[in-house]
Amino acid sequence: MRTKKISLNQIINIVILCLAGLVAINIFKVQNKKINELRQIQEEQKQKNEILYRIGDLKNRIEFYKEKFKRRDRREIINTITSLATATGVKIISLTPLERIPGDIKSKSEIYDKVFFKLAIEVESYHELGRFISRLENNAVMFAVNSLGLGLSSGREIKLAPEVVKMPVELVISEVYFK
Repeated sequence: MRTKKISLNQIINIVILCLAGLVAINIFKVQNKKINELRQIQEEQKQKNEILYRIGDLKNRIEFYKEKFKRRDRREIINTITSLATATGVKIISLTPLERIPGDIKSKSEIYDKVFFKLAIEVESYHELGRFISRLENNAVMFAVNSLGLGLSSGREIKLAPEVVKMPVELVISEVYFK
C-alpha cells in the first residue's frame, strides 16, 4: 500500500474551505433571520391594513347612519306621523311637540338625543294600534314609543249589535337622532 502525502497547500485549502463554509452558514443564518423578520413585519402590516380597512368601513357606516338619522324639522316629523296614521286607519286627535317628558332624566349622551311628541289618537282595535306602532318604529325616521296609555270609552252601553267604538290612546313618542 502506498501512503499519500498531504501537502501544506492541501491543508490550507481544507482549512480555507471549512472557514468559507462556516462564514457562508453564518451569513445564511443572518439572512434567514432577516427574511423571517421581514415576513413577520409584512404579516403585521397586513393585519394593520385589515384593521384600518374595517375602521374605514365602520366610519363610512357611521356617516351613513348619521345622515340617515339626523335631526329633522318638526313639520317633517308631524307629516310622517300623520301619513303613518292615515295609512293604518288611526285617527289623530292631537299631536304636540314636547321639550321633555315628565320624569325623563336626560341622559348626557354625546352621541344621540331625542325630540318628544305627545300623540292622542283613536283606534278601533288593538290590531290597528299594533300596526300603527309597528309602522312607526320601523319607519326610516328612528321613532321610539316612550309611553302608551289606553283609555276607556265613556258612556257607551254594550248592545247586541254594537256600533264601532273608538278606543282613545295617548302615546309619547320620540324621534332619536345622532348629534
